[in-house]
Amino acid sequence: MELDENAKKIIDSMAKEIAERSVKALRCCRERYEVGMDVDPVLLNRVIANCRVVFLAMYSPVCPYCELFYPIFVEVGRKYSSYAAFVRMNAYKHPEIAMSLGVETLPSTAVIIDGVPRELLVGYIDGPTFESIVVETLRKAGCIEQ
Repeated sequence: MELDENAKKIIDSMAKEIAERSVKALRCCRERYEVGMDVDPVLLNRVIANCRVVFLAMYSPVCPYCELFYPIFVEVGRKYSSYAAFVRMNAYKHPEIAMSLGVETLPSTAVIIDGVPRELLVGYIDGPTFESIVVETLRKAGCIEQ
């Protein structure tokens, strides 16, 4: 069974689009990390070295708003894990990192682009708001289409 020219063009176009998306994703995050995993400073440095965009959720195990935000962080993170890393760090175990990011309230999520903290999202954020921030950040970083 032979494909007509139109079908071949459509298939070629779709294949090219999928390949371009894969290349763009690799350019933004060379290594995939488990969404929501706890990191220490050494692992955080590795994540930052491998991903253009990192969302770092600073939390405490005794913070109720941190626990409320965590499922949202993971849900949104899973949708965009091909383009960015979504990891978290216990601010009580690593206060030097929290202080260097300007964290005064938990939860706080640092947005790190090209190794530089660009924004600190303070407090609990609902799902749609967090997702829109993620999308806008990924667009600015050139990881997803405008």
